[in-house]
Amino acid sequence: MEIVSAYSPTEITKILHGIPHLTFKFVLLENPIFTLDDPKYLESLAIVALMPVCILLISMIAFLIFYCCVGVKRAAPNKVNSSSCYCSVCLMAIFITLALGAVGVGVYGSIQVHDGSTDASDATSEINKSFSAITVVMTSINGIMDELNEQSDDLIATEVNNSVIDVLIESVSNLSESVTRLPQQTEGANDRLMWMVQLFQLVEYYRTIITFLLIGCHGLVCILALMGICFRSKCLLMATTFIGLICLVATYLYVGSLLMVDVAVADLCMDPYTYIKTQSVDKLYMDNSTALYYLTCSHEDDARDPYHQATKDSLDAAESMETAILEINGLSSKGEDVLDKLYGNVGTMIKRLQSLEGDLQCQGVHTALEEFVPAICISFVEGFFIIGVAFLCFCFALTAILCAAPKTWKRFTSKKTREELDLDDVFLPSNNPRPIVSRTNNPLFVPPDDRHSRRISSNTNLPAATNSLSFFRRSEEDMTLLEHPPPDYSPPRPGSEY
Repeated sequence: MEIVSAYSPTEITKILHGIPHLTFKFVLLENPIFTLDDPKYLESLAIVALMPVCILLISMIAFLIFYCCVGVKRAAPNKVNSSSCYCSVCLMAIFITLALGAVGVGVYGSIQVHDGSTDASDATSEINKSFSAITVVMTSINGIMDELNEQSDDLIATEVNNSVIDVLIESVSNLSESVTRLPQQTEGANDRLMWMVQLFQLVEYYRTIITFLLIGCHGLVCILALMGICFRSKCLLMATTFIGLICLVATYLYVGSLLMVDVAVADLCMDPYTYIKTQSVDKLYMDNSTALYYLTCSHEDDARDPYHQATKDSLDAAESMETAILEINGLSSKGEDVLDKLYGNVGTMIKRLQSLEGDLQCQGVHTALEEFVPAICISFVEGFFIIGVAFLCFCFALTAILCAAPKTWKRFTSKKTREELDLDDVFLPSNNPRPIVSRTNNPLFVPPDDRHSRRISSNTNLPAATNSLSFFRRSEEDMTLLEHPPPDYSPPRPGSEY
């Protein structure tokens, strides 16, 4: 029977499923199907996990070469070196902002994964409750049926050559045949479902701890880098570089594990219902008809389950058996005792069959399955994808920060005057404006030629003296002097010699 569902894989699921699956011998797997029993498929997942690790190795080699070049080159106090300081500081500020944005996106993705894991765990618990109820009822029915068969054999042995009990024996046989057509659950299914619930909770607990530890490390690196820029601290920038390298390695390894899990879940989510049916049947958790019934359940109110007829036949057989017991008379005292026990077990059987008729409705289990599949294939896959992309972007931003940090701290530690440090500040405006250069007339007053006067030498250049360059700052006092020129000069009159 074909399994029809409204679920369809998302674009992210198709992208992740389309990642090449290569074995260790570089053999490409065509249309890979999620399974943990195929060694080649597990090898392909390991290759997928190694992709970010290869990027990490290339980054470490590039860092080694870059840091060696920076260490060998000596900083020179020239304009080019000063401009490189400006560039490195601005680059660090920009990529720190981008890194903090990537951290925020990673937090959102982690919350989405947590919601998906919680929904999947709750849906699995609901499925387990439904199967547990069916298992308990079927275990009781099978136990009662065994007792009825034993008691019918005892009745036949007690009442030899008594044609009265022939109808009763035929009813027991019909009831036994009808019960075998009921869904046969195994207790292993309940154990497996409980194990899945505990696995979801355990994995989500440790995933949350590891994710937020990395996010905290990311935030610490960004804060140290900002403080190093603001305080011009070589120590803080060196600490940023050291912690950032460790954080970069841990993040790439974490992205590799996320990518491996996300690709595996995407392979499963290309056809999740077929995988669930296959696992349910192949692992002997339930028979094929039971698995198909719950996976193909109809949402129509008047839809009947495939076990409706078997349940109805079992109820009819039990009721006819109860009627036959009431019509039997003339048995021995031992036969009457056996008949009373039969009557009590038949009444219990009728109650169990009526309870099973309600428990076998597929709507509860199917609704839980419809919550389980989107939780795993949408929230879980997309959340892991968001975390992986955000952390990968953080790694790229952190790489740029770690490249700019050595250039910045080398410039910060060069010897400068206080005025030069203020002028080199790229964030604060300068408090000391440059002087304004202007040309003014500077007339040279020459007093009369007497014994107290200063004589001008013949080599004095009067034009150069009268037109000179003066440097001054604009102030209110200077503006006042310019607006109100001094009064005209009148030389003193010579005194009388007599």
